[in-house]
Amino acid sequence: MRIGRGAGATLRMADESVSRHHAELRHVDEGWMLRDLGSMNGTTVNDLRITTTVRVRPGDRVSFGAVAYVLTWTD
Repeated sequence: MRIGRGAGATLRMADESVSRHHAELRHVDEGWMLRDLGSMNGTTVNDLRITTTVRVRPGDRVSFGAVAYVLTWTD
């Protein structure tokens, strides 16, 4: 899933702090991986800016620029 402001994003956000191609969330094996795509305002997981691909879990707080979410999902 591509996250960003651009037309090609799966999760499209209108906030100016979000880059056109901001981040990518992928299902890998038994979990989800998040990576920043070189965004200007960064991607954080639990308030730590990520620079590599990281595994995310339910309850993690993720931010794309100034837009924040708490991840939840069911099996």
